[in-house]
Amino acid sequence: MKKLFVIFIVLISFFVSSNYFAQGKIMQGMYKLGGNITFSTSSNETDLYDESRTSIYFSPSLAYLITDNLEIGGTIGFSYYETKEEVKATQYYDAHTSKYYGRNYFIGPTLRYYFVAGKIFPFVGVGFSYTTNKLSGENKSESRMFNATIGAEIFLSSEVAVEPFIRYYITNYGNGNYNTIGAGVGINYFIVR
Repeated sequence: MKKLFVIFIVLISFFVSSNYFAQGKIMQGMYKLGGNITFSTSSNETDLYDESRTSIYFSPSLAYLITDNLEIGGTIGFSYYETKEEVKATQYYDAHTSKYYGRNYFIGPTLRYYFVAGKIFPFVGVGFSYTTNKLSGENKSESRMFNATIGAEIFLSSEVAVEPFIRYYITNYGNGNYNTIGAGVGINYFIVR
C-alpha cells in the first residue's frame, strides 16, 4: 500500500512540475474517450490457506459530463491474474502449494466527480462491473466487482489528459469477497460537442 501511494505521488509530482501542461477544462456536454491499465496485488489469509494474487487490468471507457464536474460512463475490460495458494496442514489435508491463472472480462457503469485545482483536476469515482471469469482448465464463474478510485486528470493539451490513479476493488465471487488495491495510469481524450 505504501509503495502504491508513493508511486502515485511521484507521478503527480512529475506532471505538476513539468512544462508540458496545457489548460484543459472539464465541462458539461463533453464526452471522454479513454482507457487505463492497472496493476494490482492482493492477499487473502484464512485458517486453512494463504493466497496471493497479481493482476493486470486493461479497460477502455466512454463517459459524458452531465454537469461541469460530474461524469457518468461505462467501461468494458479484460484482466489477467496469477494466484498462488498455500494450503496449511490439517487433520484432513497435507500442506501443499498450487498456482493457477485466470482471465476476466467485465462491463459496467461508472460515476466520477472532478475538483478544480488549477491545471489538474483531482477526482473521486466509483464503478460496478459484472464479470465473467475463466480459470485454469475449464472452470468458469461469474462475479460482481465494486471499485472506488482517487486520481487526477492532468492535461497535456486542451483535449488530452493523463490520469494517474489508485483504485480499491471489492470482488464478490459468491463464496466470499476479495479486496484488492491497485495503481494505474490512463489516457483520456475529451471531445467538446
